[in-house]
Amino acid sequence: MCDTGLGRQWVSARFSLVQQLLQEAKVLRPKLGLRNEFEV
Repeated sequence: MCDTGLGRQWVSARFSLVQQLLQEAKVLRPKLGLRNEFEV
């Protein structure tokens, strides 16, 4: 068992989670943009 192997697994899992959050951000961005425009 390699520590670097576990590290890579953790990093790739974290990276896929970040990718998922970015996809959700793209969907939510228009709503947040409109909300920000109204606030300003």
